[in-house]
Amino acid sequence: MISLPNGCADTKIQGGPGRKLLMRSSGSRCLAGVLSLLTLLIGNAMWIHAGPRFGVAIAPYMDGGDEVEKIMYKLAGQMPQVDRVYTAADPAQFYDILMKLKRMGRQVDFLVIMGHGSKTTPGIQFPVGSLDHGSVDLVDMQLLQAKLENKLATQRLNHEDSREIEQRLEQVKRRVQYLDSVADVMAPHAEVLLINCSVAATEEGRTFVLDLGEVLLHKRGGVVIASRSDVAVDQVNTIAQKLHAWFFDHGGWVPINDFFAGGNWHRFVIKAADTADAPARAESLTPISPPHRKPEGAYYGAAITLSVFAGQPGERGAEIYVIVFPGEPAQVSYKDRSEFGKATLPLDPRTYGFQGQLPHNRGGTRRVWGTYNANADSFEVHIEEPGVNILTPVTCAKQAGAVIRKAKKM
Repeated sequence: MISLPNGCADTKIQGGPGRKLLMRSSGSRCLAGVLSLLTLLIGNAMWIHAGPRFGVAIAPYMDGGDEVEKIMYKLAGQMPQVDRVYTAADPAQFYDILMKLKRMGRQVDFLVIMGHGSKTTPGIQFPVGSLDHGSVDLVDMQLLQAKLENKLATQRLNHEDSREIEQRLEQVKRRVQYLDSVADVMAPHAEVLLINCSVAATEEGRTFVLDLGEVLLHKRGGVVIASRSDVAVDQVNTIAQKLHAWFFDHGGWVPINDFFAGGNWHRFVIKAADTADAPARAESLTPISPPHRKPEGAYYGAAITLSVFAGQPGERGAEIYVIVFPGEPAQVSYKDRSEFGKATLPLDPRTYGFQGQLPHNRGGTRRVWGTYNANADSFEVHIEEPGVNILTPVTCAKQAGAVIRKAKKM
């Protein structure tokens, strides 16, 4: 399937069985879409990539897939960080895709891995088999290789028959070499995003996440982003879904017809193996915002949604979205209402840079009050937390009475 909408604004190219290439383009990048199409038609596997960073998504195989898998596939195509979308039928094909990119000389900065999962069986389901602990066992295989080498040395010293151990050792060496070489395709400080239900909900699940990160990132370091809860993956088609996604699933404003993934996201830091000041891998459970289009100027962090309504002259109600990140300036997206007090669609998103430091990453409900002065175009927000005030450079008189509409650590 080839689709070239007006202006070549969204060029989609079907690149053969099991593979889809998608590029968003406009203006001069339209030519890149045409060149990519010609490249495919002459049978060349080269991909023209017009950017310094390279992103790849590996989604469930769609033939006969359920609705969630189809939405995952579309979400991957919508993500601005993703340049190429593949499908994998099993863990072996997952690794083959990465090895093919390596042979092409690619380095992946952003890798999205999608698939069903559960808290009880941590892993990522494919149509055939799962990417689970048995598929990411680099550390275990390295330990087994060392044990077999020691046993082989002992047998040879004792002049024992060592053919069985030699065969097993050769198999393990090939497995270690293969898993070790997968990391060559990942760029320094790469990000791996797992859109997968509850993959990091348990200790066993977090071990799997770290083991997968070890396979992919142990040479150059990076982070794995995974959810400690089930992941909501859906499309926003109505205003009601838009509001539901904001308050319950995603924590951010999702445009109509866009897809989103909402979960309890955490970062797992993988140190490069040659890092002298840290172990080869370390776990960090810093909450982050959802993997969707971040508001301009926003930081990864715990998301808190506020509703502020003030009734003084020259003041109007507002929806406030605060991105919490320790030690960074606050960023607030203000969405004006067409009429005060009515639940109409917010208009004209604006971002205010706040002075001072943000509160700690703690969820739960806090009392909040604030005032927007339409005449002075200024806003003042107070969060009830000991010793914390978040203020704009220009403020007006505060009004009590506003409370958090929804406070949720993402």
